[in-house]
Amino acid sequence: MEKQFSLRIESDYSLLPEVVKSVLHTIFFHRIMTLITPVEVQLEYGIQYVKVNDFEIEEIINQKTQQFIELETFKLNKVAKEERIEVRFEKQNFLKNICWEQWNLDFSVKNIDDKQKILTNLEEVLIKISQYANKYKSHIPQLTSQEKNFPYEIVINCDGWNKKLRKMWSSPQLSNK
Repeated sequence: MEKQFSLRIESDYSLLPEVVKSVLHTIFFHRIMTLITPVEVQLEYGIQYVKVNDFEIEEIINQKTQQFIELETFKLNKVAKEERIEVRFEKQNFLKNICWEQWNLDFSVKNIDDKQKILTNLEEVLIKISQYANKYKSHIPQLTSQEKNFPYEIVINCDGWNKKLRKMWSSPQLSNK
């Protein structure tokens, strides 16, 4: 049974790339189990986070961030949108990978005039990631000597979590008649 963490992140369209990258890098910093060189990143708004100095992870996070901000729902119009990114860490088990941890990142993207509100929310989210990652470790499997790191997956949920909830609420109820 995997451990799941759910976080709600608010952002403005203009800050979305940096918000997404900082959240993803913070999660990976806490879950990469090999020896790493940490790199401190200072956003121009005064927020700092630490990322892993790894080219492959950097490229994947950049690609997924770009994929996320280019979602059709964000392009259609600039009204409030809610979309999800899922980060899954897995353990190889014979023929398949088994998820041992999943981060559900629900982004609420809208026009927000108060940038300080976004930054405060981002700071709180980064702190929560660190707290969760440090508090909940017992579910993390041991790396075998052959593994460089755990397999991971970043999934951009194009359906959006809000749409899924609406589908659930509007689904007809089955009766036992």
